[in-house]
Amino acid sequence: MRLTLGLGGGSASGAGTKYSGTSLGSSAAFGGALTQHLVLYGEFLLLGISNPKGGTKGVYPTLVGNPIDNIGLGPGIAYYFTPLNLYLSATLFLQKVLLVKSYDVGSEMQFTKTGLGLSLMVGKEWWVSANWGLGVAAQLLLASAKDDSDTKWDLGVLALMFTSTYN
Repeated sequence: MRLTLGLGGGSASGAGTKYSGTSLGSSAAFGGALTQHLVLYGEFLLLGISNPKGGTKGVYPTLVGNPIDNIGLGPGIAYYFTPLNLYLSATLFLQKVLLVKSYDVGSEMQFTKTGLGLSLMVGKEWWVSANWGLGVAAQLLLASAKDDSDTKWDLGVLALMFTSTYN
């Protein structure tokens, strides 16, 4: 089991607009080791871009000031370089993006259709007990999905994650 929590920066673009802001994220991965170095797992990810800036002024709908949330689930693989306890991991997600679109007279929450996402992570852990490790990781998330009007939304996030692993 690996749990992560962290922050970074992210951007979302679609319909000729681009938004960026601070990113907050967390994930939970559960799986098992095939060898001393190789782990297969399933991962659930929640990631958001809070209070994004950008877009086109005066054009509606806009995402400015509304969180852009990404929810994903998928299989992954990690490779550990022992005894250093460094790892590389990759997860392929089926994911949806929650967009809160503001109009001049209100707002509307809308999930995109299911799209694909890819999370790449490089990390280092330190053992704090026989079974628990604490660490840090850099995560790159790339995702894409279409909304109800078939507008393609692309997301990119780079974050520093704090990790806790039970082995």
